[in-house]
Amino acid sequence: MAKRASKGKPFPKQILPRPWPILTGVLFCLVLALTLFFLFYGITPEMKSYSFDKSPDYLKILTQAHLSAGLLSAFLTGLSLLVGLGFSGMAALLLLRRPSQVQFILTAFVLLLLPYSLNAVSVMAQGVDLVNLAWLYSLLRAIGLFLAGWLVFVFPDGKFNPKWVRWSLIGLAIWAILYSIVLIFPAFLPKAWLDFGWIILIALGFTSQDYRYLHFASQTEHQQIRRMGLALLIALVVYGVVWLLNTFLPSGAFSDPGWVWFYLLAELLVDAVFLFLGLSLMLSTNKTE
Repeated sequence: MAKRASKGKPFPKQILPRPWPILTGVLFCLVLALTLFFLFYGITPEMKSYSFDKSPDYLKILTQAHLSAGLLSAFLTGLSLLVGLGFSGMAALLLLRRPSQVQFILTAFVLLLLPYSLNAVSVMAQGVDLVNLAWLYSLLRAIGLFLAGWLVFVFPDGKFNPKWVRWSLIGLAIWAILYSIVLIFPAFLPKAWLDFGWIILIALGFTSQDYRYLHFASQTEHQQIRRMGLALLIALVVYGVVWLLNTFLPSGAFSDPGWVWFYLLAELLVDAVFLFLGLSLMLSTNKTE
């Protein structure tokens, strides 16, 4: 009951002493520069990601759909750039606002690395392939997932509540190390085991969020948690519906031109929801005081 009575009191900010904000800022700029390099290097005529079938039959289907190979490639490339640059911009704005506050720093890095973590930007992945830095991309994916898991446990005030939850970082760190090794050396360990471990860790994180909401969170933090919960639910529903339609729709559900438009609209919807999730995270973090 005593804990419930203190709900309305905000938690003190976690401020990093100098020179840590400078070091995190430099590291952020390095990852941002690397991201921009991958994005713009991936825009080349020989992009494998969008070297779709250019046979006469497929080009005829595109014509029937009132599209062209160039327009389709430009559309998909533009979406990739929008997602990659959008997350980079949101991350930079967040870090510039509070460069010394732990929660802002952590969220900024999560936003910056989320396109790596979810392998969601084809242009960036193509740039990585062209410069033969797949190992670095895999390492950044694992780091991004580790930081995202960390954020789930400490959102929205940057602290572990209850305190015993901090031990979850050990499990997250072990998982991230193994995951990065498997991404680089797939034969090291069955990836399905790590996927199962990730599900358990994230489920534990959501459970701790529920406990935080009931026993520790202030009124402002209640709003932040609800905002992110709603954004995550919308994202999961959209991803789930797109996956179900893509997996179980019979081939005769649409004509060939209809399928082209289905895939384009599905890609647009998924990327829009991905950006909405990132924007919700940025706005929720901005409310942290």
